[in-house]
Order: sequence, then C-alpha cells, then structure tokens
Amino acid sequence: MVSHVGVASLLATQIERLEVGPGSRVLQFASLSFDAAFWELCMGLLSGAALVVAPADRLSPGEPLAELVRQHRVTHATVPPVVLAATASGDDVLRAATLVVAGEACSAELVGRWSSGRRMINAYGPTESTVCATLTAPLAGAKTPPIGCPVINSRMYVLDRGLRPVPVGVAGELFIAGAGLARGYLNRPGLTAERFVACPFEEPGARMYRSGDVVRWRADGQLEFLGRADDQVKIRGFRVELGEVEAVLASHPGVAHVAVIAREDQPGVKRLVAYVVPVADESVDPGALRAYTATALPEYMVPAAFVVLDGLPLNANGKVDRRALPAPEFDVAAGYVAPRSETERVLADVWAAVLGVERVGVEDNFFELGGDSILSIQVVSRARQAGLWLTTKDIFLHRTIASLASIVTAIETGGAERESVVGAVPLTPIQCWFLQTHRANPHHFNQSIFVDLTDELDEWALQRALDALLVHHDALRMRFEYIDGQWRQHNAPVEPVKILQRCDLSDLDSVEQSAVMEKIADDVHASFDLGRPPLLKAALFDLGAGQRPYLLLVAHHLVVDGVSWRILLDDLDTAYQQAVRDETIDLGLKTTSFRDWAQRLSEYVAAGELDHELDYWASALDAGKLGVDNAQPEPEGLDRTIPVLLSREETDALLHSAPTVYRTGINDV
Repeated sequence: MVSHVGVASLLATQIERLEVGPGSRVLQFASLSFDAAFWELCMGLLSGAALVVAPADRLSPGEPLAELVRQHRVTHATVPPVVLAATASGDDVLRAATLVVAGEACSAELVGRWSSGRRMINAYGPTESTVCATLTAPLAGAKTPPIGCPVINSRMYVLDRGLRPVPVGVAGELFIAGAGLARGYLNRPGLTAERFVACPFEEPGARMYRSGDVVRWRADGQLEFLGRADDQVKIRGFRVELGEVEAVLASHPGVAHVAVIAREDQPGVKRLVAYVVPVADESVDPGALRAYTATALPEYMVPAAFVVLDGLPLNANGKVDRRALPAPEFDVAAGYVAPRSETERVLADVWAAVLGVERVGVEDNFFELGGDSILSIQVVSRARQAGLWLTTKDIFLHRTIASLASIVTAIETGGAERESVVGAVPLTPIQCWFLQTHRANPHHFNQSIFVDLTDELDEWALQRALDALLVHHDALRMRFEYIDGQWRQHNAPVEPVKILQRCDLSDLDSVEQSAVMEKIADDVHASFDLGRPPLLKAALFDLGAGQRPYLLLVAHHLVVDGVSWRILLDDLDTAYQQAVRDETIDLGLKTTSFRDWAQRLSEYVAAGELDHELDYWASALDAGKLGVDNAQPEPEGLDRTIPVLLSREETDALLHSAPTVYRTGINDV
C-alpha cells in the first residue's frame, strides 16, 4: 500500500537528479506487472515529458530496442543490466541522454561500455520504498557501480542482527525509512509486522523496512550492494553471500553479466556454480576465471564450476530466471585420456563417484571438475577402501590422476585393520574441555541430519547398514562415565542394539505430520545418555503413499563433526546398497582408530612437543588478547565503532602477494 507522499518524493528525485521535464521523451520499457512500469509512468506523465509506448516485440534486446530508441528520439530509458548485456553498444545505439540501469546488479564491463557519451545512473529499490530507494551520480569508467545515495525524503540504515549500525566497509542488512515507505501489505498484518519494524533512530512511531539486502557503506558515502540475505548459503560449513561472489566475477574485464547459485545436483553435495556471459566478440576461459576469483576470495567461495553462456535466461520482468540456469557439465570430454594402469583406473572410478561425473581422464584437474577440500576427504576414504593410501594434501599437490598415481601406495592388508576396537580410550583435550565446561547436561550436545530418501526403501537393509556403521566406526560405540571425580572414555564392544525407530505418520495431514516429526526429533535428541552407547540414533518417518520417507540421524558431538558426517553418509549408502543386494557388507579396511590417534596425541603432549608454545599463549592471556569463557557481559554504553581503511599497497598485498606466498585465502591472512 503505497501513498501519494512516496510518489511525490519519487517524482522530485527524478526531476532533480535525472533532469527530466517538458521536452524529454521517456521510454516505457517495463511490463505493467512490474513496479518499474510506474517509475516510467511517473517520470514521463507527471513531469510534463512524453511517454514512448511501444509493442513488446520492439522492446527485445539488441537491434529492435536500439532502433526504437533512435526512431522515437528517446531521452530517458530505464533498462535491466541483462538487457544491456545483450545489446551492442556504440554512439548510434540507445542514444538516450540518460540511461538508468536497475533491477539487478550491474557489472563493471557494462558501465565501461555504456557510460561513455551519456548520463548513466544505477538505481536500486524495492517496491516497498515506492519503487526506488537510492540513485548514483553519473557513472564513468569500467568499475563496479555502487547503488548510490538515498532519494529525496528517504533514509538508509545498515544494521547488524542486533539492529545496531555497522561501521563503514562492514556488511549489514539495509533498512529503509522515510516518506517513501509503504504503509504495509494489504490484508497481510502478519507480514507487515515482520517486514515493517519500529525504527529506533527516529521519532516514536517511525518505522523502517527490512529489505533483506546485504550492503555496506563506502568511504565516499555511497552504498555498495553485496547480495540478498536470503541468498546466503552454506557451503562446506561456511556462510557465503552469492552477491559477493558475483561482484568479484563482474569486475573481470571479459565478463558482461554473471549469476552465481548454489546447486545440489548430487544429493548431499552443494556446490557454487557461476554462469557468465562474456563481453561481445570475446571468449573467457573457465580456468582463468577460477584463478581470478581465487585472488580476491577464500577457497570455499570460489565456484566449483564456471558455465559460459551466450545469454542468461530471463523471466517476464527482465530479471535473471535462476531456476532456468542449466546444470553444469563437470565431465571434460575434450582431451580425455583414459587410465593406463590399475592404480589410475581405481582413482578414476573413485573421482567419478565422488564428483558425480560419468568419467574422469587422467589429465583432468580435480578442482576444475568440481572438487573441493571436503570432497577430497571422501576421495581419500574411498581410495583407502579400495586399497590405496593417500592423503588430502596429496590431492592438493597432485591435482590430476596421472600425477597422483605416481605417489600413492598400496595398503598392506591384515586382520588388525578390520578388528573392532574395545577398551579404555584417553580423552582428547577438546573432549576434556567439553566435559568440564558443559556440566549441567553434557548428554545433550548433538548434531543431526535430515535425509530425503527414495520412494522404495528397504527398511531391513537400512537397519543392517546402520549396524554396519557401528562396527566400522568404533567411536560411535563410545561410553563416557564419571568415576571418582573424573570423566573416562571407553570403547564398548559390538553388541546387538536397535538404532532405528520407525514412525508411521501416514494417517496424519501435512500440518500434523510436521508437528509430530518435530516432537519425535526433540525426544530423540533428549534421549542420549553418554553412559549408554551407541551415540548414534535414527528415526524413519513414513508419510504415506506418494510421499518420500525421511530419515533423521542424530549423533553426539563428542564423536562426530561436520566433516565426519560426510564419511558416515557415504558409508551408510555403500552399506545399504550392499544390503539391498543381499551381499555381505564390506566397508573396506579401517584407517587409524580414534583410540590410537588419541593415544598418540596424549604421548605427543606428554613428551613436551608443544611446550615451546606455552610462553606465547601465557603472554596472550596476560595481555588480554583472548576472550575468557563465561565472562560477564560488558556494561552498557561501552561499544565503540572503529573504522579501518587499508592503503592501496596493503590491499594489494592482502589480495595478491600473501595468498600466493602462503597458499591460503585472504581470510586466513
């Protein structure tokens, strides 16, 4: 519900900053279903200018649009960046005196190509702010543009999760206040209350709109768009802003337009995929784009695949249709070199299975096929099951099978690698810390995974597969007991135990099913007892005919972490497939047991191998450089904002020199 007060502010901004008025000719480009259409109607009809209305076929990117602008002497045009990317630039093309780009992030290449010879403005704004919230000054040069400064009678706040202003250069969510703010959503009081919140920085009763966009203030007082808060994804445990990755790729001189999404084409494996449209009459090399991105972003933010397209698919509003972006082809068909030895064949099969590709050549690069540090752990696990010894470090140093095959060794087979570990196990330092710190209820500190299963599930095979996990992964049978004032850890023997709980919810409707599933999940979490192994439990939810079953897996954090879950799921799938075929379950040879590793760690510390670090950590504590567990909160009013600006030389060293020397990302530096 947008008031006329917002319209008046919008019109005043257009007249002042875009210099529109009698004699101007404004192109009606946007569909009437899109709020940008009102931006054009307002600019043209309320300023005394003429509005140029054309059939839809005349508004197609490329020559039809350019000819329309020439024929009707358009002076003001508002066009999405993706449309500009598909239109050839030049002095005689889109010769509008003022060109406004809006709707999506604009690349540096587009600014460099279109800003010459005309006034080019970047605009930003959700409908809730009366179409437009910020405008830039005229753009110039091949630089990624900001989104500008507030329009007339509007105010912008960049806040953290506690609704506190963040310093210059720090990312936060954009909140919009002022006369342009809509009253809310018609007949949607709940949604209105969620998005239009009280503004603590203005007079009582003032509101601000939670945009959901992540931005940061620049030193020159303009806002820089980073992406959507709801576009934030988790990749290998790290939070990634897709817009930040897009911004880096958009700054590449050979990229005209880019979109980055997180895909999960292989169940359980989420990867970043970048879709790029090269500059007209040029080509871009995915390997070069990967290297370019790696100079500015940490490794986990570098896309696993780069897909080069002639153009990005658009929806009816001229924005990128991300659901229509094609799945990447990781298989490198060109230059395929088949395995030449048994070791290369085994490694190729392992790579293909982990990466989800049809085949892998011995000269293909692991990381260019979509590999990453977490997937390398799965490669190591499967290779060892197949009898080959290697480490994750080997994969980073030898990125092709031809190179890797020359350094792997065969594992000496024997009985010890398959025996179950039973007996006392020393506590590791982190386990000691946990058990001493979480004294109230150490039994309830779990991690869980919710798995979407196939339609035809063999429940008996699933139970066998879960039993096999307890045999193969000894830590899942760990028992923790508090004896004589001390916690002790003991590896229990393999015993028959019911891990899987079956829950039939087929008679309930979807709302009831969700409520019951949540209640059962809470009960499973609360049922853990550190003194009664196993520390792995599962619940199978049957939702009825036509709906896939779900599997909840819960394990205590003392015996699993985010990385080990991937190994467990991989082994569970292998064991299940063998059980379905009524085969003997074989998960291969075991690696170093948790007991042996904990024992070696204890001996390493007892031998004084870490004593040389004591002085450093003691001085760090004395200097107050480290936080203290369970510290009392600071009194109110002691918060300070400390902006820090790096010099050009420091920035260059951070982005380029240091990562090259130390083989790490800028966040580590």
